[in-house]
Amino acid sequence: MNSSKFYPLNIDWSNTTDPAQASRMTDVVIKENKIPELVKSPYTLVIDSRDRNTTFYPDPNNYTVIFENPYRDVLSVELTLATIPHSGYNVNSTNNKLSISIDGITFTDVTISPGNYNAFQLVSTLKTQIDAIISPYKSYVKFDKITGKLTITVFTNVAVNVAIAESSNEITVGPNPITDAANVANFSMNFLGTSTLMPNGTTRPQYLTGTIGEMLGFNAALYSGSSSYTAPRRLNLFGEKYLVLNIPELDNLDGISDAIDGAFAIINLESDVMDSANNLSFKNTNKVIKGSDMGTHSVIKTFSPVKNSLKQFTIQFKTYNNDLYDFNGQDHMIMFQITTVKQTGDYGKFKMF
Repeated sequence: MNSSKFYPLNIDWSNTTDPAQASRMTDVVIKENKIPELVKSPYTLVIDSRDRNTTFYPDPNNYTVIFENPYRDVLSVELTLATIPHSGYNVNSTNNKLSISIDGITFTDVTISPGNYNAFQLVSTLKTQIDAIISPYKSYVKFDKITGKLTITVFTNVAVNVAIAESSNEITVGPNPITDAANVANFSMNFLGTSTLMPNGTTRPQYLTGTIGEMLGFNAALYSGSSSYTAPRRLNLFGEKYLVLNIPELDNLDGISDAIDGAFAIINLESDVMDSANNLSFKNTNKVIKGSDMGTHSVIKTFSPVKNSLKQFTIQFKTYNNDLYDFNGQDHMIMFQITTVKQTGDYGKFKMF
């Protein structure tokens, strides 16, 4: 009789002479099942954006890398090194509009050309572009170096323009707010877009698409009924504080914003290298991220169960507002450790590898 047809293969029959009677005997020994061991194999993957097909992916902020040999049975993917340029302009196509109105009804966009502005350049440019929209009215723009805040005031056409001037405390351009105090005129600025519904049922105001308001330090709000507005927050000339590295194949993060939720990692761009000689503007720098710097906060995506096959990475760098970050042609490098697994162990007459 072939007892394996009726009894488990892991019964030890050595202590009985009649396997057919094994179910009634007390000297049958059940072998311990072997737990398969996982053999891990680490691979280092280096992605340099210069290797992308620039015909299909002209910008290094959004491209796909297809692996010649797909990774099988992937346990985890860890970010171990990255060199990311902080090369985006502080004024760009996603934040260069100022919506302004004299009568509080009809709003017109003031457009600032994309570029890397310091405080002096920004004050001068704002003045010029605002005046072109509200003519014959005139604007006065002030940057307070002590508070870091911006003030915009509007005057009637009888006010006298004053050339841009810089002192140790401020940068100003436009009519004198003291001598021309009687010639101020009410105006409105709008930085408020569509509100977002929060999980607790409340709504959060969002900035108007394309507005420069957040950079200038103004809230996502409609400013009206006054001739002068001082931003409640400091002017931000340093650009993006961090980038969101989105790799759809490595859904890793939970977050409130659309850019962060489902992304792979956050790349910090803040640098200690600032250009104080140019009125608080940042220098373009490369941010180097090393796994050892992250410590217990390593960026790692673990698959459970293991991912059968990993064939490609889609690389996207986004801002908090879910816009693709404009590197202005500067490339980057990212290094990953991809860990795959194999199972080993005896299962009856079969061995798994």
